[in-house]
Amino acid sequence: MKQRIALVQVLTFCALLSIVCSGCGRGALISISVTPVNATVLAGSTRQFIATGTYSNNTSSDVTGKVTWTSSNPSVATITSGGLATGVSAGHTVITATDGVSTVATLIVAVSSFFPVGVNPADIAIDASGNAWIANNGVNNVTRLSPAGALLGTFAVGSNPADIAIDASGDVWVANKGSNNVTRLSPTGTLLGTFTVGSNPTDIAIDASGNIWTVNSGSNNVTTLSSTGQLLGTFAVGLSPQSLAIDGKGDVWVTNSGGNTVTRLGSTGVLLANYIVGNRPQGIAIDGGGNAWVTNYDDGTATQLSPEGVALGTFAVGSNPQSIAIDGGGNVWVSNFGTNTITELNPTGTVVGTLISGDQPTGLAIDSSGNVWVANNGTGTVTVLSGAATGNFHTYAGPVWP
Repeated sequence: MKQRIALVQVLTFCALLSIVCSGCGRGALISISVTPVNATVLAGSTRQFIATGTYSNNTSSDVTGKVTWTSSNPSVATITSGGLATGVSAGHTVITATDGVSTVATLIVAVSSFFPVGVNPADIAIDASGNAWIANNGVNNVTRLSPAGALLGTFAVGSNPADIAIDASGDVWVANKGSNNVTRLSPTGTLLGTFTVGSNPTDIAIDASGNIWTVNSGSNNVTTLSSTGQLLGTFAVGLSPQSLAIDGKGDVWVTNSGGNTVTRLGSTGVLLANYIVGNRPQGIAIDGGGNAWVTNYDDGTATQLSPEGVALGTFAVGSNPQSIAIDGGGNVWVSNFGTNTITELNPTGTVVGTLISGDQPTGLAIDSSGNVWVANNGTGTVTVLSGAATGNFHTYAGPVWP
């Protein structure tokens, strides 16, 4: 009888021990991973971090509520014991999760500011001094803002300016969709010339030789001008072209909204290839590896093409994406016309952050300090997301209208 009681006591103890040590069979915690590894939020907004523990028996589990969370810079962002971070002020902080072992993630906090410009701002370009030039589609002029957002001047151009680019000498080139021409302004806004191009030019870019390229959506071609405005050539592309970008080899990539394709031309205008992308492609930008990123307006996605035009992936962004830019870290920034947001993707296409902008964001640009400038077509304003990006590698702003 005593032996039976002792056996029952032993079994009861073992049962209690198994409850207390539930999970003990996993072995020792050998590593922790945190998602997201990199994130961007606006001051006042939150981001949830998740910690996953890996054990010596190769199993894993969610340990978000078990680890100790810390922020290296609480003045930039705080974090709760449950991994919920809150942005406080602009800057970078390191988020650490610890439970014997530790791992880190990076959180960037941006501050949002708004500045009035003209009616229906469509596109932005940043000059060498950090000034922002904005094409105001509704009032036939461009606005110049200082890096701090102060108004430096407003200058008349052609009808319905749609896009803007700045050459190596600081001259400002504006594609005027309504008057089928390009305006050239000096760095201080003095009119230097007006040059005829194709029908309804919607985008403009400058190659390494200083030649000016425009996309002519009404005539299904692109026009090339010399640095002085002399006509060099006109080259057919696809149906209803919208935007272009120029890669490191000088090849010109053009989105064709009407044909759901991208046309690639050589630096002399010779046709190299056509590539299928998503529905109604709009903006396009080239990253540091020569990959082309394209926004698909009807799909709410961005497509990545290799330098050879091979589709590398399609990634969800916001509704009706238009313009796209690549920052110095290879991160991809997209303006979402339909959801009034800016989406940031990392170089592999993972969403890092979704930030609020103004009404109907169209063009965007990134300055050398990592500030993201956004033209809000619906509110006649520019949003500046201070400190949101990594210093500029390449800026590009897409078309005015889908």
